[in-house]
Amino acid sequence: MKGASAMDTDSRSEAMTVLVTGAAGNLGRAVAKAFSERGHNLVLIARRREDLVAAFADEAANRA
Repeated sequence: MKGASAMDTDSRSEAMTVLVTGAAGNLGRAVAKAFSERGHNLVLIARRREDLVAAFADEAANRA
């Protein structure tokens, strides 16, 4: 997909699995949220598990 960004997934009908590094930080969390809202599966990576859990605790509670 020359010239297309990773976020340009409108042409794909199936969900992708997306690896997000730095997911506990502000930018990583925003990227993860954007892909999640588009229905993609996520693999989240962060340096510290505690930071990752804290960053997504509210999101997980809202989806349960």
